[in-house]
Amino acid sequence: MNLSASTTLPLTATFDCDVAQNLTNQYAGNGTSGTATQAEWRSDWSVANQVQCLIQADGDLYNRNGTYGTISDRKFKVEESIHDARDYSDDLRRIRPQKYLNKNVEGERLGYVAQEVQKVKPGFVKEATFTTYERERVPEYLPRKGRKGPRQQIGYAWTYKRKDGKRVGKTEEALAVKTALFIPMLHSGWLAHDERLFALEARVAELEAQLAAL
Repeated sequence: MNLSASTTLPLTATFDCDVAQNLTNQYAGNGTSGTATQAEWRSDWSVANQVQCLIQADGDLYNRNGTYGTISDRKFKVEESIHDARDYSDDLRRIRPQKYLNKNVEGERLGYVAQEVQKVKPGFVKEATFTTYERERVPEYLPRKGRKGPRQQIGYAWTYKRKDGKRVGKTEEALAVKTALFIPMLHSGWLAHDERLFALEARVAELEAQLAAL
């Protein structure tokens, strides 16, 4: 799926993943829609193979330069509130990475269980609301292209189930983990351990010097 050069930005796009692991995209900007196995963002619509970011149907996200940043300019922060973070080693010991299988997604995954993270760091967990839409298989026909007579069926296709013109779905809530927040925690823990390591190395050097003087 590519955005055309005539698309007016900014553009709001929504993506739904169907049972065949495709992305169905709908653009609020120009009303177009389609189906693809991944969503692509390009830096220059007129140049081929300049994909900068991909979001695939299973939720994986890739980009060209491997960076995912946060707007963190000092001017957006309350100056008086800035101070060194504490050592989060104890918190990290209580939060255990888990290996697990995701329902409807192949392959073993590595990550966190939101409920377990919530017990230690409630602010790292957020309640997300999403809607799961029902699907149904409908007959798929060849285009008429001026032909008369019965339409020729070529198979079946998946589509949204609708009632009174609206998609039928169930809205539910689930917990999501703000995984990126672990980065400063890990950094803070590493700094604390690094300081302890330097202190221990200095103590060892001191003891070695005392032993050498005996």
